[in-house]
Formats: sequence, C-alpha cells, structure tokens
Amino acid sequence: MSQVTFRLSEGPPVYFDKRILVARSEYFREMLAGDAWKEAKSGEVDLSKNPHMNHRNLQAILQFLCDGTFSSDADTAKALAVRCIADEYRLTQLVVQAEKHLERLLSWDNALEFLGHVQGWTVHPLPATSVGASRNKS
Repeated sequence: MSQVTFRLSEGPPVYFDKRILVARSEYFREMLAGDAWKEAKSGEVDLSKNPHMNHRNLQAILQFLCDGTFSSDADTAKALAVRCIADEYRLTQLVVQAEKHLERLLSWDNALEFLGHVQGWTVHPLPATSVGASRNKS
C-alpha cells in the first residue's frame, strides 16, 4: 500500500504518498512502517479528533514534508496550529519555520491575540486608544 488516507473532521479525505511520509518523518515512519500501529495495517490516519487539524493545516504539513517549506500566508492562527501539529509529530524543522513566521507576525497590535491562542483564551481586541495609551507609558 503506497497511499495513506487522512480522515479529517470535515470535508473529504486526503490521500498522500506513504513513501514520502516514511522517508521524511520519524513519527510517520514509526506509525506506518511496522505492525504496532493500526494505521500501518489500515493505511488510514484518523485526524478527526485533532483540534488543530483541518485541510489547510494538513496541506501545510504535507507541503513541508514534500519540499521543506512552510508559508503561513500571514495567518497567525494557521502558523500557531501548524506549530502545534509539527511539535506533536516531531517535525522539528517545521516547528522552527512556524516560529519564525510567528515572530514576524507578532506586533503590539496582536500580542494579546497571540497570548490568547497560546493560552486557549478568547481575547477581544482592545480599542486603539487603549493600545496607544499603553504604548506611550512604556
């Protein structure tokens, strides 16, 4: 079986070449190369319970496995989610790339939003006058 099926919580399944997964990821090599994991037998990886995984983020992970690149598309939520997934799947170079994107995206205006994502909070943007006032006090 040279194809792996990824099942997500929404949308159609995603099919990907098993050889690339096994060659480029220690995590997927362990999962798919032996008989210890059910995914090796079934050829399916159920990601439907992973709160960070959707088609967009899975595509970013698979793109990284193909060519070693990551683009956040200037999307903080995507960069944070991909960073979490990369950490979970032990893709250390992708963790580094996602963190670089996050560093470039971080600003005074979105620092609380970043913190909210990291802590799992819902953070509402402060009025511009509040943000400006706090900047002027520094």
